[in-house]
Amino acid sequence: MKKLYIAVTIMLTISTLNLSAQQDPMFAHYMFNQLVLNPAYAGSSDYVSFIATTRHQWVGLEGAPQTQTFSVNTPLKNQVGAGLSLGRDVAGPVKVFMFEADFSYKLKLSEKSDLLFGLMAGFNNSVVNLTNLENVDPDDLSFQNDINAFKPVFGAGLYFSNPKGFAGFSVPELVETDYTTQSVSWQHKRHYYLSGGFIASLNEQIKLRPSVMMRYVGGAPFSAEATASFIFKDKLWFGLIYRLNDAAGALAALQINNQLRIAYSYDYSVSMLRGYQGGSHELSVIYDLNFGTKNHTSPRYF
Repeated sequence: MKKLYIAVTIMLTISTLNLSAQQDPMFAHYMFNQLVLNPAYAGSSDYVSFIATTRHQWVGLEGAPQTQTFSVNTPLKNQVGAGLSLGRDVAGPVKVFMFEADFSYKLKLSEKSDLLFGLMAGFNNSVVNLTNLENVDPDDLSFQNDINAFKPVFGAGLYFSNPKGFAGFSVPELVETDYTTQSVSWQHKRHYYLSGGFIASLNEQIKLRPSVMMRYVGGAPFSAEATASFIFKDKLWFGLIYRLNDAAGALAALQINNQLRIAYSYDYSVSMLRGYQGGSHELSVIYDLNFGTKNHTSPRYF
């Protein structure tokens, strides 16, 4: 009972801090699902790509975050790309539903190198079920009304790509959003993302694919995570994940054929939550359709 009380106290503390700290969902498979972070990724390859991801964080801790996303992106004519993302993020009494449309323009820097400029527009629907919470003061005005708010979101990004590597910078939500009721108010802060990675052949059978992502939010500690994956015969991926001062884990992926890839990861918290939860699980399914061009890489690495 004592352990449960401590865990709930930690969870409430984190939820309070998140009102002014990091608020966007966190993914271990950011290298496979870059569209949810950077609109410039839309149409960066010669494929129509479908990506579905589900993440269950801090398993065993009541009210722990769960996130599901689905996205599709494709190149269009005249160097233009487009994408669409749907998402659901649940943490305790808070549910956020996301809808985003992405557009990009590709500038050819050389025969194999591209620089893409991206814009995103959409909306978030935030629902907070405060009236259903237990063990709260019934006279506290903060818990007498639920919150249901629709807010528009706008984002922008840059994405550099060639067959050997990539680099991206994005601000998924340019406008900081205020949520205010009669008794509660908070602000969704602007998030900045910087990411990069490359592919290197170690021999004829094995490739190394490291990547890194850095995240900054006003009023929150700097965050970074790195992944290094070995790719065996372009079929089996296996790697390690480390998130600065937060979690460590492992990643595996199977390239079933030229179109279909399945990825799974497990990471365990090394923060103050260790010992109160069973780690985090993430599963992604990626399906690529050849857009009909001849100069494509199969399977692709970015």
